[in-house]
Amino acid sequence: MKKILSQEEIDTLLSHVGSTGEYDEAALLEERSVELFNFKRPHVISYDQQRALKRVHENFARNMSVYLSAQLRTLVDFQLTGIDQVLYSEYVMSVSAPSALYVMEIPEYRSRAVLELGTELCIFVVEKLFGGQSREFGPKRALSQIEQRIMLKIVQRAFEELELAWQPLAQMQVRYGGFESDPEFVQIVPGSTPAVVILFSVRIYEASSVAGICYPYLFLEEVLKRASIEQWFQPTDDIPPDVRRFYEQNVKRSEAVLVAELGRARLSLEQIMALEVGDVIRLDRRLQEPVLLYVDNKPRFWAQPGTVRGKYRGVKVLEAYRELPEERESEHAHMVGSSATGA
Repeated sequence: MKKILSQEEIDTLLSHVGSTGEYDEAALLEERSVELFNFKRPHVISYDQQRALKRVHENFARNMSVYLSAQLRTLVDFQLTGIDQVLYSEYVMSVSAPSALYVMEIPEYRSRAVLELGTELCIFVVEKLFGGQSREFGPKRALSQIEQRIMLKIVQRAFEELELAWQPLAQMQVRYGGFESDPEFVQIVPGSTPAVVILFSVRIYEASSVAGICYPYLFLEEVLKRASIEQWFQPTDDIPPDVRRFYEQNVKRSEAVLVAELGRARLSLEQIMALEVGDVIRLDRRLQEPVLLYVDNKPRFWAQPGTVRGKYRGVKVLEAYRELPEERESEHAHMVGSSATGA
């Protein structure tokens, strides 16, 4: 079967043709790049699947940062640091004891996963929740039963955030399946089964710790369907009507701050310090002129000030905001400049 050479391959061949016109094969072999490949442990996660995993767990890390920062009343930096493919036995060997290992039950897929937290992080969180003022992590030790019960609330919230992060790809429920401090007792799959480990870093003040999630590949293989991944990453303008209505309803319920600006004045600091009760400040807009109505600090409408039922102050929207005409701009600039001298 004939193969058509690419332009890059043609340029490479021509670059190794000597002055005699003969092809220098030895020189090309010396420059050939060699990549190591272990046939016993092939890469089981495709590029698209890795992208999907990255997006899911970046969302999870972001939500955990917000939640932990609110609970501990300090800034918590929870970040995704890497995705690794290993055998489950290798993952177990990489986890040092004692650790805080929480088994996650996923009934929809008849599978289990492991959430790993550093014990020094758990102890710090417990102390912080009870009003501790320490800014450093303590020594690594096993969690007591009381500390396990307290951390269970944090872990269950992490399960909820993980469900939410997976929602664009798959609907699942994550349930608490048990706690272990020794990784040798956490056997969710046989040791020869491929697994994917999601690695996180957790930084509080100047102290840092690690966290991780270990998924069996069989679980990810069922969840990460190529069709759904392509649909997730594919940009499209065809939004389903029910989704469009959902977003429109939420946008309509959103609140915005409206401010009616009666006018402005520019005064020197000396004039401001000399102000007394009864002084009149000249604004840059006449009484009969419409006022500018701001929506979230952006000019949007012209309005007329007045009263509502003779009791409450209000404004009547006249028209949408547009740039002032040239004659009004010159007058507006003149009034601003003249207001700097009068108080």
